Amino acid sequence: MTREYLIGALITARRRRGMSQRDLASRLGVTQGCVSQWEQSNRNLTIDRLCEWADVLDLHVQIGGDQ
Repeated sequence: MTREYLIGALITARRRRGMSQRDLASRLGVTQGCVSQWEQSNRNLTIDRLCEWADVLDLHVQIGGDQ
């Protein structure tokens, strides 16, 4: 899985839930600019932040091979 694929999946999930970057930022306790930088790959996501983002969007994060 590439970084671009992962970010694209997060953006798609956010939009499908009708959330703006500002909405997501508010739920994560960060600025809208921070979310924008993550979505543009101008700022690295930590694993912790990725998991928080996934939780807000009701997504499951799985790391590993096929199961």
